[in-house]
Amino acid sequence: MPREELPLKPVADEPKNERNPAPAWVALAAPWLGLITLILSIAVFLVPGSRDARAEFTHQRPWSAADVMVTIAEYMSVVAVFVGLVVIWQMRTQPRPLSAPLAAQKLQAMVGLVLAFAGVGIIYVGVLRFKAIPALAFAAASIVVICFVTILRGRGGTS
Repeated sequence: MPREELPLKPVADEPKNERNPAPAWVALAAPWLGLITLILSIAVFLVPGSRDARAEFTHQRPWSAADVMVTIAEYMSVVAVFVGLVVIWQMRTQPRPLSAPLAAQKLQAMVGLVLAFAGVGIIYVGVLRFKAIPALAFAAASIVVICFVTILRGRGGTS
């Protein structure tokens, strides 16, 4: 009996679908959002503050300009941190070393994160004074852990 080929061929391994990195405009938005956060956090102390915080809190009087600026700056900081982390997170599956455009986008995301954290620090220290130290320590520890996990996953440490 002649030698016959097997009817089944081995299954070819399908390549993993790599995530596409964030568009360039998202990476460009990160430092600008961080800069806006920093500017707004400084501007909080330049606009008039509240005269009767209890009446503002119970909605008997409209908010003061400083209260509105604090709210906008805090929400802007959340958006800036989110955009920066999205850019860095989506680069974790890209081959290393990163190409020049991707390295520039990663740098933009990190600058946005640093500017946003500086703005948050100014707001916390300015508004809460010495009570801000535990909150800032928790925020700094959170950012360090998130960046560490992102870097670890980017190098292929864990999946």
